[in-house]
Order: sequence, then structure tokens, then C-alpha cells
Amino acid sequence: MANKQEWRDTHFRIEGPAVFGLQAAFMENRIETGRPLAFDHSVVRTSDAGRESDIQVIRTSASVRWSYIVMLYQVHIKMANESVYITTACFNPNKAILNLLIESAERGVDVRIMMPGQPTGKEIAKVTGNESFDQLLDAGAELWYYQKTMLHAKIITVDGLINCIGSANFNHRSMFKDDEVNVVILDEEVAGQLNDHFDDDFAGSEKIEKGRWKQRNLFKRVKEK
Repeated sequence: MANKQEWRDTHFRIEGPAVFGLQAAFMENRIETGRPLAFDHSVVRTSDAGRESDIQVIRTSASVRWSYIVMLYQVHIKMANESVYITTACFNPNKAILNLLIESAERGVDVRIMMPGQPTGKEIAKVTGNESFDQLLDAGAELWYYQKTMLHAKIITVDGLINCIGSANFNHRSMFKDDEVNVVILDEEVAGQLNDHFDDDFAGSEKIEKGRWKQRNLFKRVKEK
């Protein structure tokens, strides 16, 4: 049963040199406030887990026709050979990314996209994203509405190896108007854990079926436009 009082999210603890990139993203915003900076090297310590991952921090700010997050998402979708699993709290891709998702699905990549279902406070974002569903479903992509609660996670896994997590949604605002920071992790074990989370979430989601979707009423189609 849906519960609007809970959120579905995924959290990471990152240690080591990648922390510098995360601190830089924070400091970039703090500088704009005119407040003094304080940098603590002690937070960047060696992980106690006994294993390491290759990590890159990608941050972006409001821009015109350029975004590192857009480039990051485009590269991940374009390079996929087997699978692209996406969880996002808001799905409204620009034309370029939508076309890449369609092309990937048409060439046999397992494209699955999960987004919030009923328990969401961003109904307008949900409706505008719906306009792209016909093309994605026709190409063979799988679309899911998460039903248990508010879905807030932003996760991409590619080919069971590449993981992308962070603050950026699959929408225009995250890609061009907001300050965002994402982390790319090359690690099969992490991808395995995240894909297990996908499987668990599918059990609490409604799959958007192609036939039923095409039968939606005229009023809903007009709202999407």
C-alpha cells in the first residue's frame, strides 16, 4: 500500500580522494554566499572496507546549451551494449536523450525506466514526461511506476558495471537550470547490489503496458501536450 509519509531513496557513504570532488561542489555554492571557506582534510580518509572502486565526481551549474550532466547521461546511454536501468524522481528528457534511449532499445539494449507513480507531489512533471512514453514503448523500452511511496532515488546502471548516482533527475531543470552533482562508480559489485534493488522495486511497481497506454483518453493526451 502506498504511504506518502515515506520516501524511497538510496544513500552512499564515500571515502577517499573522491570526497575532494564532493567538497568542491559544496564550496562552489558556498563561495556565492560570501561566507568564509573551511577545508578539513581529515574527512578524506582511506576506506575501512578493504576494497576500492574507481570513482569520478561530475558537477554542473546552470548553463545555456551546455551541461556536464547532459553529456554524462548521453555517454552512458550511447555506450550501453546490454542494459540501461534508470531510476529517477522526475522523467522528462530532452529530445537528444530521448532519441538515444529509443535508439538503444531498438538495437536490443534492455532499457528500463522507473519513476514515481501515484504518491508524488510533482504531478505536472509526471504528466509532461508521459508524452514521451509512446515512442519509448514502441522501441521496446520498459516503463514502470513505483507505487509504494514517493520515489526520490536517482540511479543509473549500465551493463552491470557502470553506476551513476547523485542529485540530477532526467529532466530539463536538472540538466540546465540547477546546480547538481553526480558520482560515477565503476564497480560490478555495486552494480549488482543496485540491480538487486531494481528487482525489489519492480515488485512494488506498475508496469506501463503498451496496449493500455495507447488507449488513454483524449483529455489526458491534451494535458501531456
